[in-house]
Amino acid sequence: MRALLLAAEGGVRLAEVADAPLPGRGEVRIAMHLTPINPADRLAIGGHHLTAEYAAIPLGSEGVGRIVEIGAGIDDLKLGDRVVPLDRGTWAEQRTVPAARVLRVPDGLSDAQAALFRITPPTAHRLLARAGLNPGDWVILNAAGSMVGRLVTVMAQTLGLQVIGVVRSPEKDRDRLLALGAAEVIGQGDAMVAEALAIMGGARAHLAIDFIAGTETGRLARCLGPGGRVTVAGHLGMQPCSIPSTLLTSSSILVDGFSLRRDEGGLGRAALQPAYDPLAAVCRDHPQILVPLRPYAISDHAAAIAYRGPERPLLDWTAP
Repeated sequence: MRALLLAAEGGVRLAEVADAPLPGRGEVRIAMHLTPINPADRLAIGGHHLTAEYAAIPLGSEGVGRIVEIGAGIDDLKLGDRVVPLDRGTWAEQRTVPAARVLRVPDGLSDAQAALFRITPPTAHRLLARAGLNPGDWVILNAAGSMVGRLVTVMAQTLGLQVIGVVRSPEKDRDRLLALGAAEVIGQGDAMVAEALAIMGGARAHLAIDFIAGTETGRLARCLGPGGRVTVAGHLGMQPCSIPSTLLTSSSILVDGFSLRRDEGGLGRAALQPAYDPLAAVCRDHPQILVPLRPYAISDHAAAIAYRGPERPLLDWTAP
């Protein structure tokens, strides 16, 4: 079967590898269908997340497929079920995995929505849930025009939170984010802090979510009140976080990082399916959240990896 692996000389290679084995007891074999190329995948390709795990298995952090074979001892999944693997290694035609390590795709999601369901919706949900927020609290986040930023905005609005979205191009993203529930949308840069404080009218944010890092971390932190939290959840700027030390000592600002898989702690389908199912309704009811997609056949994987947007590249394992 075909799989995309890290190349020894760097980059990615399309390889013929051994077929996924027949499923044993408690396992299923999945025929992968659609797998997106995410920022986390690009970090792995660039060596920033390079570990023994990445070197030993196909690349790919999420995707959707169908169950084509079922091992003994499984009575809650069936042939043809659409599933989302919980673990990395999705860039392959087939995978054999423990049945506990897949999620059943909730009803109402298209294949394209399901391909993007593993990481972004639960990330947005957990970033808000872990912060201990109350209705009326302010949340500020950068890269707000991204899929995860739009999801945070929608979920925060349903919780009664007030959201300031920070983006590179307010004229491009303002109307869409306001329609999703943002209180205001402003541009990133030197003037961002003063604008955010003016919008909050003397209040301060309780939570800042940073998907960029670098100097943007410090800018977000200056929008927080005493005891506020800035959570770094992305690396778009590819620079070390920078934050004034005085904020840490005078305002007791908390700085932490977020990784979805670490946050889930290895939980399987039995624990995670009930948490994921309600997130499907958010994606289904707000189709504008989904980033535009650009499908590629696997034979065009190099062009897909080289493509940088605005659409999200999507590898189609059913295409020649």
